[in-house]
Amino acid sequence: MRKMIFCIITKEEERLPFYVTSIGANENQYHVQRPEGYPNYHFLYCTAGQGRLLIDGKEYFIGEQSGFFFYPGVAHEYYAEAEPWTTWWITFDGYAVKELLEVIGMDQYTVFHISDLEKLHRLHGEVHAVAASARPARGYDASHMLYRFLLESRSCIGEETLKARHGRYQQLQPLLQFIEENYNKEITLNDMAEITGVTPQHLCRLFKQTLNMRPFEYLTRHRLQKAKEILAGPGNSVLKEVADITGYHDTSYFCSVFRQYEGMTPVEFKRMHRE
Repeated sequence: MRKMIFCIITKEEERLPFYVTSIGANENQYHVQRPEGYPNYHFLYCTAGQGRLLIDGKEYFIGEQSGFFFYPGVAHEYYAEAEPWTTWWITFDGYAVKELLEVIGMDQYTVFHISDLEKLHRLHGEVHAVAASARPARGYDASHMLYRFLLESRSCIGEETLKARHGRYQQLQPLLQFIEENYNKEITLNDMAEITGVTPQHLCRLFKQTLNMRPFEYLTRHRLQKAKEILAGPGNSVLKEVADITGYHDTSYFCSVFRQYEGMTPVEFKRMHRE
């Protein structure tokens, strides 16, 4: 068993994009109740026995070759149902963690099946070895290994989780196609919900789980993508024409939204790409 390590985090390490706060294993996992959640990101998987996770009003069976992950502050409880319930865990933080997790599709909490336990176990061991070392550069090495762990462990998660994500994406396909063909028209949240066949509230949750953005944010980004293609392309369209073509009938509002998302005005963007 890998011993528990609770890292001393220096002020310097707190400025790293990724850092390990603890890592280890429990041969017989004890009962955990955290109504206020845990202060760091938490990744745990099981290699023997079975337990139960209670989170977000739901119950999940956590047996061999399965596990769970959650963000800081997410209330949860987990306990053994068949002992010994052997768990391996790593907790971590850093200013770039949330952005990376969003890119690789890890939600506020995820319950998963492990398709490659050997690889996941090896990755965990590599992080543990670095965290346990006494080298002066331990914090930097652990940061690098944690980044690798997060990226590569995603490929160890089984098809059940990936299929669920793919299913949500397929459900959104008719709406995404509609936006592609009608982005220049006025589109309401109710319109989008009706096309998808769900309530507006459920549509917002579906977008957040699948694309990590709200429906209108997706629509806005799609319109701005088209605007950038026009601005950077041939021809000499004036701003009012670009705004009209992309669904903005108020040029000032179009310029404001463009600057908010792109960090520059449409004119500055056009000049940068034309030059």
